[in-house]
Amino acid sequence: SPDPPRHPQMTDCLTSIKSVNKTDALSLLTTFGRLFDVLHEPFLKVPKGAAAPKISVFYN
Repeated sequence: SPDPPRHPQMTDCLTSIKSVNKTDALSLLTTFGRLFDVLHEPFLKVPKGAAAPKISVFYN
């Protein structure tokens, strides 16, 4: 599995959304690699384990 992201600013940005916790943020950043990709990937590609209602805030 890839190393966790080394940019705490990206994690802080994602967790500034009330429903997204640090675990969710790290999962997304580890899966997609870049904050841009987290915010622009189609909703159906959300990794398993991430709660869809939490992540859907990016796509609604």
